[in-house]
Amino acid sequence: SSFYRALYAGKVIYFYDPNLPLSARQLTAVFKHLGEELEIFYGVPYALKILATDEGLQLLKRFKIVMFGGSACPDDLGDLLVDSGVNLVSHYGATEVGQLMTSFREPGDREWNWLRPGVALLPYLRWTQHGDAYECVIADGWKAKVVSNQPDNSYATRDLFVKHPSKDDRFKYVGRLDDWIVLVNGDKLNPADKQAIEAAITSLRSALETNNVPDIAAKTQALVQASMKIGEALYGAAGHGGGDAGGGAGQPDQEGVVDADFEEI
Repeated sequence: SSFYRALYAGKVIYFYDPNLPLSARQLTAVFKHLGEELEIFYGVPYALKILATDEGLQLLKRFKIVMFGGSACPDDLGDLLVDSGVNLVSHYGATEVGQLMTSFREPGDREWNWLRPGVALLPYLRWTQHGDAYECVIADGWKAKVVSNQPDNSYATRDLFVKHPSKDDRFKYVGRLDDWIVLVNGDKLNPADKQAIEAAITSLRSALETNNVPDIAAKTQALVQASMKIGEALYGAAGHGGGDAGGGAGQPDQEGVVDADFEEI
């Protein structure tokens, strides 16, 4: 979607090399190299997290827009960026229905984590209540919807939101109806893997109540193995950042830009 937005706007877009580690060192090197040519940064919350340093914040402030998606951004991280002067914008969408909501807002509005549906979406936006949260459902007729999973040809996203306590046009993403865990790098963790980790923790706690060192070691190893899914997802992103994990749209004129490779030392 970032590619098509850049194409429509007539802007140059840079995609982060998926063969490079997704690290603060690499990202800041790219930002410094391209300089003021960059206008917008698109990334997952994991990229924002590793850039939440004094140097990283100063570089992010240069962008007209810093936009994230793929998963929810922790409130404390987003607040830090906004407090530091970063124009942080959330966007929400899905492959099946396209982009639906963003947190674009007027200057002075600090509610970066409350999404606003566009006027065009409102006739097709439905909410199905599940306890204190609401599932986003897109009715038939929305042009970006390419698949349906309901009898009335609507698409139930299984994404849950809470409504703003005082503003009817704002919604905050809180999780998934199907219990899949969305990590800060946008990857998803199967609930079965979560249950396996919880079971391994319980077993280790029981073993720690004894003095059976071999059993403690075995239970510790079992927990390590069960936790590998989270490690693979998080650190896999660090080693293979790609797609929208770090992209920027800049001016069409590339004069003076030199291709360069950045190597982690």
